[in-house]
Amino acid sequence: MHVTDTKQKLLSTMLLLASRDGLDSVSLSTLAKETGITKASIFSHFSSREELVDEMFRYGDAIGKNEEISFDGDAETVLSRAVRHWLSYFTTEPMSDFYRIICQAKYTNEEARKRAISIDNMFHAQTQAVLETLSESGKLSIPEIDLATLLFSQAVKHFIDDEVLTGDTEEDWMIDRLIRKFCVLFS
Repeated sequence: MHVTDTKQKLLSTMLLLASRDGLDSVSLSTLAKETGITKASIFSHFSSREELVDEMFRYGDAIGKNEEISFDGDAETVLSRAVRHWLSYFTTEPMSDFYRIICQAKYTNEEARKRAISIDNMFHAQTQAVLETLSESGKLSIPEIDLATLLFSQAVKHFIDDEVLTGDTEEDWMIDRLIRKFCVLFS
């Protein structure tokens, strides 16, 4: 996707406004006012609001950091590193804006619903890969990986949702307690 500076500005601003005000609340007039770009100029980049929204979703899909999680250390250290990585990924702009839009619009917008499912599946798969690696290396003894993955991924997703959607940051001690209890349960 080739993106000009103007198009980038429109996409970034649309992402920010939709995150703050809700996807359905952002009109092209609002976008024009916020960016200082005329509606006519917006139409030179996007044929319609729907095309702009579709492009915003594709832009959001491309957001990301490809970082590997190190498995050095004991299970608590590895899980702590993984959780902190996921929290950082989902709570740092522009991913936090994109995630907020998806969570807000997934019941009314088909593209948002598809992305919500994709993110949930990706997060579940990453959690399962981490837990399988810890179990196979003998750092944890997890007899039922699927159940442990569901338990751990949903607990971590709760922390992410709280921070991104409500602005409530969980205390580090709560995350550390989850990890410690999880490791005790599967040691």
